[in-house]
Amino acid sequence: MKRLWRARKTLAHSQWAHCAPTFLGVSQQGETNYFKYVPLMAEGIILFSTDNLWTQKLDRSRKYWPHGVLLGISIAAVTAGISAEIHRKRQSGRSHFVSDHAITGLVSWILAFLAIFLGSFSWHAQRLRGLARPVLFKFVHNFLGVACYAIGIASLCLGLEMGHFANRVTETEKQVTIALVGVITCWSLLAAFKSCYNQLKTIFT
Repeated sequence: MKRLWRARKTLAHSQWAHCAPTFLGVSQQGETNYFKYVPLMAEGIILFSTDNLWTQKLDRSRKYWPHGVLLGISIAAVTAGISAEIHRKRQSGRSHFVSDHAITGLVSWILAFLAIFLGSFSWHAQRLRGLARPVLFKFVHNFLGVACYAIGIASLCLGLEMGHFANRVTETEKQVTIALVGVITCWSLLAAFKSCYNQLKTIFT
């Protein structure tokens, strides 16, 4: 019974964690659809969680490659989405990165690249202990990853306020969707928050 309950909890966790970026996966403005955050990013983040079903039996050291690949593909999708939107706005003669949605999206994109860059330092943290404590590299990488994901989800929630989605649902449906996405996002980040907290404690002890 205990195993059954744990499996149920794990499946629910994975499904809901994937729902947030799925809701926000396609942002529609005018007649253009462009991909932003995808379920792979959520999976890359919750991959280290003990509740993540398909990685439960993997050693932590063996999770680094899937983590990097999943987030790398996600960043490529984000870059493609931003590029498509820039191209569309150029064609229509409009300015770039002027709305809250666009600005927060750009900030998230920049943080994503910083997180990837520092992720390589985190991977080789033991070899770089002469520069800084390994836990410091891991904390900065973890913090930037959480900030990137959270700001990106905030950007996409702002995107739900505009375009076809906002025009096709009621105000109540829109607010419920945004609230649900917020709850799901926090849920998917629980393991990352716990990791940040433990790393911070180690840094100051």
